[in-house]
Amino acid sequence: MTTPRRSLPPLACALLLASNASAAKLDDKAFVDSFVPVDAVIADIGRMLPELPDPGAAFLREDVDAELLVQTASTVQVTFVGETSTWRNTLGVFTWDGADPATIVDRQLVFPDASDDVLDPGETVTLRDGSGYVRLFPAGTHLGFFLVADGKKKSKEVKGWDAPGATIPSANAADNAGVGRGLCTTVDALNPETAAGRADVARRAALFSTPSLLGDSVPTFVLGFEAQDRTDPHGDGDFNDVVVLVRGAGLVASGALVLDDAAGDDDGDGVPAASDAFPNDPERAQVRRVPSQGFALLALDHGYPEDGDGDFDDAVLAWAFDVVTDADGGVKELLGHFHLLARSLDGSDRFGLHLPGLPPGATGDVRVERFLGDDDGTHELEALLTVEDVVSDGNRIEILLDDTAAALPAADSEFGVNTGKAVERSAASVRMLVTFDDPVDAEALGAMPFDPYWMVETGVGEADVHEAGVAGFLSRPPGLPSEDGEDAFLSDSGWPWSLALPAGSRFALEGVPASKVYPWLIPWAASHGQTKSGWTGKMKSKQASLPSAAYLENRPWTIGLPAP
Repeated sequence: MTTPRRSLPPLACALLLASNASAAKLDDKAFVDSFVPVDAVIADIGRMLPELPDPGAAFLREDVDAELLVQTASTVQVTFVGETSTWRNTLGVFTWDGADPATIVDRQLVFPDASDDVLDPGETVTLRDGSGYVRLFPAGTHLGFFLVADGKKKSKEVKGWDAPGATIPSANAADNAGVGRGLCTTVDALNPETAAGRADVARRAALFSTPSLLGDSVPTFVLGFEAQDRTDPHGDGDFNDVVVLVRGAGLVASGALVLDDAAGDDDGDGVPAASDAFPNDPERAQVRRVPSQGFALLALDHGYPEDGDGDFDDAVLAWAFDVVTDADGGVKELLGHFHLLARSLDGSDRFGLHLPGLPPGATGDVRVERFLGDDDGTHELEALLTVEDVVSDGNRIEILLDDTAAALPAADSEFGVNTGKAVERSAASVRMLVTFDDPVDAEALGAMPFDPYWMVETGVGEADVHEAGVAGFLSRPPGLPSEDGEDAFLSDSGWPWSLALPAGSRFALEGVPASKVYPWLIPWAASHGQTKSGWTGKMKSKQASLPSAAYLENRPWTIGLPAP
């Protein structure tokens, strides 16, 4: 059977041909040729691939896989649904022989930059050959997809891609580990974890068969990728970093989960067992991690209420939350992770968490556990608090870190602890688990990290210091500035004292102004946040710390989320 000779629009065809002729720069939408409305099904897909850390049983079983086969000759379309990653990931397609070890036959790109600020949900690529013609895949073709984590370069090239002689993905799993932040595929044996001897966590793609998702008879599959290496203990394993639909009249997938909303709901909460993190618990359904990858940072600069020195390393805290919700989205558990990565030697501070949206009638328990970064690795388990105690204390949990100096004692450095280009001590780590008797409305509770605050010494007493634009507590000592409105906790020169940095950021080394690491920080601060809103994306790592994970140590925690 001959290949249909249906051409791309002239501009797109020219771009495709150029990209397949050399390692030329790629237009992010070079291959998009149609649109499939997906707004109505995004909620369903969200239930299949929610923000679940370690989703476990459903699509990680041995009898489940993400491999697609063309059973009868067929064209294939790939539709972008969404992404939750902070990286600029690249999606591609390959064909292989279905054997072990695998032989890869050919490769093509689908979405050079599968980011939601580039693509709109519903934008679709009809898979084509290297000449730009619609490809009719013959019966018996094994169809695979690959994701290059953070694969899109600023130059518009894709890391590792050199068409027409492209060699990614490789049939050698070890080679794939070195592409971008790692290249993963729908074939477990080709993934970096396999090369690392961890075949048990080599699954990097989730595939669901949803024959009626778009209301027609075309076989439709939901494909979700996990971009982060699954051997990384700080990964979230939610398999929704890039989500697409794959459609083709002749496609089959014997190992895909078949999702039927009318079945497989053992606990009766309305969430299918395949996407229920707690399939036997009607009070709990999903777990969401914020941020979805790694940890965000909160960096303190001493001197309040006067300007500090601008290096923002007087106390550096990494944070993340796991949130357990019921089938209706109500918050049942809130697990906070806090790691004191570094501190200067010129003071001792306290750290707490304010939950301004906590309903006054909320009830439940609060547990706090910590491991200090001292020579003894001191372990502390606080006495049980109640949510009612927190409400009566102004919605504050004040016992997270009582003394940053004691939590991370001085090492050999004359400047600070972990403020140079080395790890002197493991971070002091704290867990906070809030369990509500009855689920709390997530919207009312507010956005994470809620209102983290520092208690610092000033000339008139101990004062609370919050992120810019967050009002101070009413109990502050007299003689301090009134901190309210959009200028709260901003100095006269527009500088904050508590600086929020997104996941993947690094803090400035001792004596290095944060503006040297983040060149756009000064114009952002001077405009009170009105310009250079992407200032954290411009980082010079030579004068910055190591990544957050370098300071962390695995701890034998006794508190955590309920078992599935």
